[in-house]
This record gives sequence, structure tokens and C-alpha cells, in this order.
Amino acid sequence: MLALLCMWFGISLPLVYLGYYFGFRKQPYDNPVRTNQIPRQIPEQR
Repeated sequence: MLALLCMWFGISLPLVYLGYYFGFRKQPYDNPVRTNQIPRQIPEQR
């Protein structure tokens, strides 16, 4: 049981915080295309 806790705190937990750190620093995504400002009419479904 002690070995499992050591692996959890020694491997898994630091990787979680590392992923959080690099994910938080990443720039937000931009839309790849420009969207139309005028909404389209959606036809009624039968």
C-alpha cells in the first residue's frame, strides 16, 4: 500500500500539475474561419 501511495504522489500528481501549468500558459484557440454575422433561417423539420 505504501508503494502505491509513493507512486501516486511521486508520478501521477506531479504530471497533473505539469499538465495544468502548460495548459494554462497556452494561448487560446482562434477560429480558423470567419463566421457570418447574419444568422441563417433554419427550415422547419417535418
